[in-house]
Amino acid sequence: MSSNVRATLLAIIMAVSSIGLVTMPDQASAAPRKVPQGFFGVDMDPWQLSRLGSSVDAEMAAAAASGVESVRIPLYWFDIQPYATWADLPWALRGRYTADPDGGAPYNWTAADAFMTAASRTGIRVLPIVLGAPRWAADPRSNRAIPVPTSPARYAAFCAAAVARYGTRGSFWAAHPELTANPVTAWQIWNEPDLDRFWPQHSGETQSVTVNGQTKRLKGLGFAPSYVALLKAARTSIKATDNNAKVMLASMTNLAWSSLKLIYASGARGSFDEVGANVFSKTAPNIVSAVKTIRATMAANHDSSLPYSVTEYSWASGTGSIDPTSHMGWLVSSQADQAKKAGLAIDQFLLSRVSLKLKATYWYTWGSSDSGAASVWDYAGLRRLRPGANLSKPVLATFAKKALAAEGCRTKTVATACAS
Repeated sequence: MSSNVRATLLAIIMAVSSIGLVTMPDQASAAPRKVPQGFFGVDMDPWQLSRLGSSVDAEMAAAAASGVESVRIPLYWFDIQPYATWADLPWALRGRYTADPDGGAPYNWTAADAFMTAASRTGIRVLPIVLGAPRWAADPRSNRAIPVPTSPARYAAFCAAAVARYGTRGSFWAAHPELTANPVTAWQIWNEPDLDRFWPQHSGETQSVTVNGQTKRLKGLGFAPSYVALLKAARTSIKATDNNAKVMLASMTNLAWSSLKLIYASGARGSFDEVGANVFSKTAPNIVSAVKTIRATMAANHDSSLPYSVTEYSWASGTGSIDPTSHMGWLVSSQADQAKKAGLAIDQFLLSRVSLKLKATYWYTWGSSDSGAASVWDYAGLRRLRPGANLSKPVLATFAKKALAAEGCRTKTVATACAS
């Protein structure tokens, strides 16, 4: 055994031990499995883990031991292709980049490769959200935290490159036969375009849309027509690269069903294979009620057969630090209440899984700093991540207990099987 492999295994064992889930089970399976593979997921930002000094390998191992079988991650275009041409790339950085065979922007897959390696070792499925245009491809009129592209075709080309690397026939898997291939099979096209910080809203504008082959000029569709243009371009590119890949509609938020109606009115039907939404509420039953309304909108547009994922849900343990009157302050609770609400939500999802065709549910987020007073999201993690002081919160114990029980396992060290 090489020293690198030995070090990785040691990190995994330490991570799993730190959340108190390492035991010697009497038998591998505790009960029959009640959910499809990948049902229990979390949102995770690999770049945030690095900023907080956390090991991707160790955190992914801890996630697998907690019953996490899928992770939803941002795949930032601006991190992978920050330079428009090879000539723009500083000499000192060229060893990290791969040239584009067509002479376009070079790629730096280093961080994404590391995450996909960790996902392979733990068997956790990855759902990438492809977003964030680099400066050279961003709309100069759009001053947003997540820049939008000027050209749907350029965005689609990046999607194709990502699929060619990590999809079912991905070059990454071919180049790493020592890994168990864990290809990405679904790709989400942007996140929350119904919010101005993620996408131009075009409020009050008259826009061109093509519905059922007919082009019309319509008013009142807001963000939807320009987003649907991006979606259609991405779908064509992704399917041309991997015909088996699934394209997921961007997750909407707030009144997601209303945003979904605008999407359909802009001619999006047939351009996506899965639907997801980021649903937050004071109570777990309200989350399920929102999903029912979204599914009713899908049914009204002849998409009742498509799978649905709760791509974000959570509560924040920021009592005493976050003002409850601040933005989304109604999500703030104590650590004990955060755990209780998580348990109630999981119970609701399990009860409604079949009737709502739930494919997966993702807690937002795996880790947070649990510090500061600016945002509820800084306290939403299952784990508190700080340099040299990572700690599992009570909510993780609740999540793990319910996830493992539904997966029919007493313990796990990888996502794909009970521990033996």
